[in-house]
Amino acid sequence: MRTRILVLDDQKYLRDIVAAVLEDAGYPTLGVATPEEARQRLDDLHPDLLVLDVSLPGTTGFVFLEELRGRSAWRTLPVIMVSGDPGKLLAVEGRADVVGLTKPFDISALVAEIERLLGPPALTHSA
Repeated sequence: MRTRILVLDDQKYLRDIVAAVLEDAGYPTLGVATPEEARQRLDDLHPDLLVLDVSLPGTTGFVFLEELRGRSAWRTLPVIMVSGDPGKLLAVEGRADVVGLTKPFDISALVAEIERLLGPPALTHSA
């Protein structure tokens, strides 16, 4: 079973909780702490979705997102951006390629959004 969701968040506890919940919901998930780790893993994992924190060490999720969109392989990758500051998510309003969720978010809202974007886990991967 290959990883379908990549979680990029520098806060280990949040990254681990999100990954565990998504795994329990049936979505294979890998968490990474830095944009460098994410860059290294994107090409091997070919994830179907990225959960991306807005605040990252040395950069922002917005800068990383634009870098991704500059690569043809990742132009259409669904992205869920998360932030503890709802004002920072105003930049994604109206974008068709990004969904914004404010931390702390209801984990069921995250799972529902992923299901909306990818479909139920049984349809997105084989056991």
